[in-house]
Amino acid sequence: MNKIGIRVPATTANLGAGFDVFGMALTLYNDMSFAETGDSSKIVCRMTGEGAEELAAADADNLVVYSMQQLAARYRRSLPGGVLTMHNRIPLARGLGSSSAAIVGGLTIAAKLLDLSPSKADLLELAVAIEGHPDNVAPALFGNCVLSARSEHGWETVEYTVPTSWKWVACVPSSPLSTQQARQVLPTMIPHADAVQNVAAAAFFLAALTKEEPRYLYTAFHDRLHVPYRLPLIENGHQVLAAALQAGAYGATISGSGSTLLAVCDAATAPTVAQAMERAFGATQQAQSFILDVCRTGVQEI
Repeated sequence: MNKIGIRVPATTANLGAGFDVFGMALTLYNDMSFAETGDSSKIVCRMTGEGAEELAAADADNLVVYSMQQLAARYRRSLPGGVLTMHNRIPLARGLGSSSAAIVGGLTIAAKLLDLSPSKADLLELAVAIEGHPDNVAPALFGNCVLSARSEHGWETVEYTVPTSWKWVACVPSSPLSTQQARQVLPTMIPHADAVQNVAAAAFFLAALTKEEPRYLYTAFHDRLHVPYRLPLIENGHQVLAAALQAGAYGATISGSGSTLLAVCDAATAPTVAQAMERAFGATQQAQSFILDVCRTGVQEI
């Protein structure tokens, strides 16, 4: 009986002004394994952890299995039957890449199960076709901080190393926010001045990485493409970002499309920042915080 286990990281997208371009892998993981049964073509799903009850209701009609099927179809192969076990630590619909983890996990398991060796670039093409945009799936595949852009040759990526002294505080409220809802509030046109400001802010984020200068992050996180429109959807969002900065964070912004809010700080300040953000969310949100590092590897076999 063939058994495969993989671990796929959470991701945070946009990172301020890098809308649909910047993404980063974080040290919060979903674990998945697949054990062939050999007696049928049926895939049985067993789930624990975050969102287990919600996902269990769908059984095999979930994004992991769908992604496995897409890869098998791409290579004109058939999946064997077996038991897919998932232990989820990434909160659902909170802007930490739970759907990208499912997609990348499914593609990776299927490739190993069928003894295929697609490149990560090939997996990225298929992952983006499923997800619709690269900002979360790219770092889930590659690790680190990844910039993605479409060219005539396909999706191109550039990886940046993030200073290890920076800690990333992800403060997760109880209320979810779907990507679809968060995209619906975005305007179809923006002022020229806002576009110029976003170019500058994105450049400052890259300067912060390359020069290892965290004071640039305050400017880098002043986005004008999505944050001003999405933040009102997150209860007490403005207060939470302000609380993070007051507690000593270098910068703070929305993680992906929300509802998680993200702050970056040093190790000594991280617990204080986390507590301040939780308090600012208020009692009704019962927010929980994760103090995370950058995952360097992306998806990996375990």
